[in-house]
This record gives sequence, C-alpha cells and structure tokens, in this order.
Amino acid sequence: MADDCFHILSEPSEGFYSEKRSKFLAFAFPIETKDEAMEQLRSLRNKYHDARHVCFAYTLGIDQIEERCNDDGEPSGTGGRPILGQIHSFGLHNTLLAVVRYYGGTPLGAANLGRAYQQAAQDALQQARITSRQLTATLRLAATYEDVDRVMRLAKKHNARVDYTAHRADGVDISVEVSRAQAESLHGELRQIHTLQWPDDHA
Repeated sequence: MADDCFHILSEPSEGFYSEKRSKFLAFAFPIETKDEAMEQLRSLRNKYHDARHVCFAYTLGIDQIEERCNDDGEPSGTGGRPILGQIHSFGLHNTLLAVVRYYGGTPLGAANLGRAYQQAAQDALQQARITSRQLTATLRLAATYEDVDRVMRLAKKHNARVDYTAHRADGVDISVEVSRAQAESLHGELRQIHTLQWPDDHA
C-alpha cells in the first residue's frame, strides 16, 4: 500500500532548536510550485530580516521529482542538505522546509552546525500534520449507452470514480480515475467489453 500513496503536509508547521545561544527557527510549508516556494522564502526573509542565514530545501512533484537545497552562506552541506534529508526521512512531497538562524556569538563547527539544522527541521516536521494521498491513474474511453452500466459496475468493483466528459448521439465519453494498484486489473476487465473505444488506440 505504501507504493500506492504519497505524503504531504496538511498545513504549515514550525520547529525550534538552540545550540550555544544560536537559535534555529524552522518553518515547513505545503507547496505546489517553485514560485510558491520562493514567495514563502521571501516572506520569511522579510519577517526575519535581522537573521544571519535562511537555509532551505524543497521537493516538488510525485513521479518526476524536483529538489533543491541551499546553505545561504553557511559552510557547504551544513544547512540545506540536512534539511532536505529530513524531508526525505518523513517521506514528504511538495514541501518547503526553511530554517532561520540567529547567530549566538560562538562558532559551532561544521558537524554541530549540520546537526543543529537537522534537529530544527526535524522538530518542525514532528509538529506537522501529515496527510496520505492515493496515487491514481486515469482511463479514458468511449462507451455506447448500452455499455454504460457494465462500465459502472466494473468501476464500482475497483473503487474507481467515473466522470462523463461528453455525450454523443451513440454514447458517452468517460473518464475513470482509479488507484494505480487497481488500474491494470480494471483496464484488463474493461478491455473485455469489445464495443468500448479507447482514444489512445488511435493516437
């Protein structure tokens, strides 16, 4: 079932960590686009304009995943990478995680600095509400009016959702959304209704 789901944040969350008077304020956001991520970062930088660094990481997409992480002037690999590691650890998609650092006057060293960013990021995600969503596939077909009931019965059997996208004189165009785990089985059974037409067959 795990391969049939993906995980996202239900809402923003916050975390905190301190080390030798340096303060690390962490903020996690659900996002849909890179522009949305950049806008959230601009907002954080404006709000915490007196902070030394705002390190971040984000991941976008489900199948084709886009990722980015940024150390914002910290030693290479000590900010963005540990933050991205926490997004991976929680199995999250479409997530921006940023950590604002206020320097406390005492150098932490690379190892401690990386751990501090990791702990702050982890705390934000531990406070978060995480939602699981099912991966789906969409089957598109054309059915005669006589076949609609058979299509509906098979869709119900596989817990699929049916939409009528167009009505024609001899039938209807149908879109069937089904979980990826059920898609191959449903497609095979629908193929047994030989009067159905499949747009992909004529692409």
